[in-house]
Amino acid sequence: MRELLVALAAVALVLAVAVYRIRRSFTPPAARAVLDPAVRRLVADAARGGLVRIVVREPGCDTTIDGLFLTVSPVNTDEPRVYEEDGALRVYGPPTPATLAAVLLTIRDETGVVPHAHFAWTEEGLTHRLLRHLFTGTGETAPVTREVLRRAEPDQRHRPVVHLG
Repeated sequence: MRELLVALAAVALVLAVAVYRIRRSFTPPAARAVLDPAVRRLVADAARGGLVRIVVREPGCDTTIDGLFLTVSPVNTDEPRVYEEDGALRVYGPPTPATLAAVLLTIRDETGVVPHAHFAWTEEGLTHRLLRHLFTGTGETAPVTREVLRRAEPDQRHRPVVHLG
């Protein structure tokens, strides 16, 4: 009987963590990102051309799209901060789609141009990606970022655009 109770407690714990991660994944960002002055200049230069294209670099993804490259460096903070490093953008914040959404919304708010974020497909299988997202909060970044943006900005004309390919 004791083993059954321990097993049920373990299952309940796993389910509680899964529900928490799923809810947290789709929560719109509470704060906007803080852009370093060098990042502001890069983004403003891109906006002058009428299009701000952000290329999100993730492990295992290669891309040949031109734009401002963005990499997330995971740190435990409530306020993502974006810096320029070697001509690319690096955001220090939680490795969640909400962090990317905060950056995209901040760029939109500061430039008046709706940014386009480009993500590449990973070569992992669907089951592996879903399990990784469920247990670690990483993976499936593009569709979850899009959903976070949809919840944060109901007007599609003002919502940053997410491309996956």
